[in-house]
Amino acid sequence: MAPRRRVKHQVAEARQQLEAADEKLQERQKTKEEAEAALAKFTADMEEVASSLEAIKERRLRAEEALKDKRSELIQARREETAAQQRLEKANKNLTTLQDKLLQQQHGLTVASEAAEAAQKAASEAATNASGATENFGQALTEASKQLDLVDARGCAAGDGAADAAPDRLKKALKALDKLKNAMDNNSFREKEFETTEENLVKIEPGRERDRHRLEQLVTKAQQRAETSREAVLQAVQNFVEAGMWFAESLQKTQKRPVKMEQVKAVQSSVKSAFRQLPKVWQTVKGSKEAQGKAGLQHRKALGRLAAATLAKAEAESQVEVQVKEHNEAETEEEHVSAERSSRESELAKAEASKQEVEAEEAEAKKRREELKASQPNLKEALKAAKLQEREADAERKALHARASKREKEQELLEEAKKTAVKHLKNEEYDARQVEQAYSEKRNAKKGE
Repeated sequence: MAPRRRVKHQVAEARQQLEAADEKLQERQKTKEEAEAALAKFTADMEEVASSLEAIKERRLRAEEALKDKRSELIQARREETAAQQRLEKANKNLTTLQDKLLQQQHGLTVASEAAEAAQKAASEAATNASGATENFGQALTEASKQLDLVDARGCAAGDGAADAAPDRLKKALKALDKLKNAMDNNSFREKEFETTEENLVKIEPGRERDRHRLEQLVTKAQQRAETSREAVLQAVQNFVEAGMWFAESLQKTQKRPVKMEQVKAVQSSVKSAFRQLPKVWQTVKGSKEAQGKAGLQHRKALGRLAAATLAKAEAESQVEVQVKEHNEAETEEEHVSAERSSRESELAKAEASKQEVEAEEAEAKKRREELKASQPNLKEALKAAKLQEREADAERKALHARASKREKEQELLEEAKKTAVKHLKNEEYDARQVEQAYSEKRNAKKGE
């Protein structure tokens, strides 16, 4: 071991021994003081024991009564705690069930929302298709109507026309055209009525089920009227086409100027072609409107499911909120009664300890009453021994204190040697044994002194 570490260890060991000696001295002083106090109390204790025994007896009786009351209170507190724990357990179970239900409703709402979005997209596409088909029919009807402008009101060819037509058949075709336009106007009104009613139904907020049911009935009736109006348009289209074909058949060479029969036949073919396409185009319109109605129905159903899922989720959230409140109340109650039970147990333990303490005190007082007279010689001997031990401990402490001071001084010398060595190291070539040599020199110098 290096000198510095050895001296440091010796200093620490000396300090520990000194501390132990201090503690020992304090203990001896305390023992002496206790012996002196015990001897001083001897006379007073003899007088006190007799009177204290009577007081202890009364305290014991009160302690027994208090113990009986505390046991009854603890039994009641445990019953209340058991009931509160059962309620909390039930609340936990119900809360778990409702939270699981809420998760299911949330999943259902997500599915319903996605389905409603897909249905809305399909309904929008169907509406776009129906609008395009209606526009195509308007163009086809315009083209067919222009065929009647090939002649004037008298049936004569208009402008450079090549054919005349029978006036009665022209009149019949124009009348059929007017009826078709009226049917189309009625259809437009019914389609708009249906769309408006359907939009109002879509805008209904979740929870307004009575209004939803009323609007669903209105939508159904509006859809029926729209379908009826489409059939009326189809019938009007067929009548117009029939009148148009009769109009085409009545075309003949104009009397205004010479024309060839091939020209008349070409006009007839063009007129018939314009009229023939109308039923097919309107069937396309009718089919697209029906597809739009079906898509709208699916959209409304999806919205209905979405509304139901929204209400179910809201109801589940409300139930969870109520159950959380109930759970918190049960938890608070359980904590309260548990604390109450713990308090009762503590009070019972204190009552039992108090009773045991009184009983022990009573037994000790009786025992002490018999022993006090015989204890005086022992007390004097104990005081004498305590004083002797105090003197010995004090002498031991002084010796250890001198030894510790010596070790600390040696440590100071070692530190000084270390600093000197460090200083030399900065100016001289490094020597691994320089510190040890410096320390040895210091010790030799000290021994020489």
